[in-house]
Amino acid sequence: MTHSKSKPMIVLHPEWGGVFAWLRNNDGTHDAFGFSSAWGGRPVELRKATGASRELVRALCDWQLAFENCVEPEDCPFWRNREPRVRYLLKLLDARAFELAKQLKAEIGARFRVAVAPLARKYRDIEV
Repeated sequence: MTHSKSKPMIVLHPEWGGVFAWLRNNDGTHDAFGFSSAWGGRPVELRKATGASRELVRALCDWQLAFENCVEPEDCPFWRNREPRVRYLLKLLDARAFELAKQLKAEIGARFRVAVAPLARKYRDIEV
């Protein structure tokens, strides 16, 4: 019997440059796994590997693009002036991430673990 911790984990976490999902294995390795098509990535990779629906992958791409369109990097000159707005947007994006993670888990079943790395809390995965 395989323990659930031995299954690979898909972690939803948007990054600048079009990445929205990461594949993390028990050995600590991770690879970008889901990409927004707007950046020339391969959104189909997540779909083919997991069996997630086109609609869900499209929603994940839209979520990632919302991140890129609304949240500027910390080195942006406007960062300090927009901090309250950024915190609010991070909460909205995190709430959407948990909705999408639950949908992903429902679609792909027990083959993968699914987690969210909330934007408001760096480096802390929360499994759904």
